[in-house]
Amino acid sequence: MGIESLKDIVWPEQMEELNLMNNGVYNPNDIATGITPLTKMKAMWFQGNPVAEQCSNFEAIAESMPTLEIINSKFTNVAGEWAILFYARDQGAKTLEEIETLSLAGRGLTYIKDMTVIDRLSGLKRLDLTDHPEFFMCQEKVEALQFQNTLGVDKSDKKNITFVG
Repeated sequence: MGIESLKDIVWPEQMEELNLMNNGVYNPNDIATGITPLTKMKAMWFQGNPVAEQCSNFEAIAESMPTLEIINSKFTNVAGEWAILFYARDQGAKTLEEIETLSLAGRGLTYIKDMTVIDRLSGLKRLDLTDHPEFFMCQEKVEALQFQNTLGVDKSDKKNITFVG
C-alpha cells in the first residue's frame, strides 16, 4: 500500500489485528503514539518495513500493550489461547481442543509465560516446533550459546552446535 507514516491515520478502537507488512513505515514513534493506545490490539505485523529492520524496541512496544499476543509473527509474553487459535485458523478450529495440527515453527514459543494453554490441546496430533532449537539441546549447550551471544561470537558458526533430541 506504500504507507510510510502512521501519524495521520485514525485507527478504530476495536481493532484487534493490524498487518502493515511490506510498506515503508520508518518511524517507531508512529507506532508508539498511534497504535500502542489501542486497548484491543492482539496482533500486528511490520515485517518488510524500515522500522522493523532499524528499531530494536518491538519488545518494549509489546510490553506496553497488555493485550498484544503476536508481534511480527512471534508470540509475546502474554500470548495465550487467542494466539494459538490464530495459528490454527486454517483448520477452522474454534477451541483449543479442536486443533489437530499446529505449526509453531519460529513463533517464539519460549516467550509465552503461561504455557498451561498447551494442556488444553487435547486433540493435537501433530505439532511443528522447527526453528526452536532450544527444545532439542541439552542445558549445557543452551548456556554455552547464551554465553557466546553475550561475547559477540559469530552465531553463524554452527559446526560447534550439537543438537540433542
